[in-house]
Amino acid sequence: MAVPTLFYVSYNDNTALTTALANGDADWAQAFIPNVQSAYLDKDENNVYWAPAGLGIDTMFVNTTTAPFDDLAFRKAVNMVVDRTQHQAIAREGGVPEPRR
Repeated sequence: MAVPTLFYVSYNDNTALTTALANGDADWAQAFIPNVQSAYLDKDENNVYWAPAGLGIDTMFVNTTTAPFDDLAFRKAVNMVVDRTQHQAIAREGGVPEPRR
């Protein structure tokens, strides 16, 4: 079955997006929703949240052609000092699996 019309709406902040999702004004989003349980899931039994197991959704892209990210040792050091447990617990409110290194 073909979709008759597809609307793409851009939201300039997560609060507006969370509100649109909770109110049914948006059907899908790829965004971090603070307090996902109370802000979205509790609003409707049909609301669903999913995060890929073991992959996490946070990624840091860097330009490896310019300093300091052109230095492999520096990139490895940055990777080693990121506290993924704290990031998962605090920044992502436990809503995503802890990412792999």
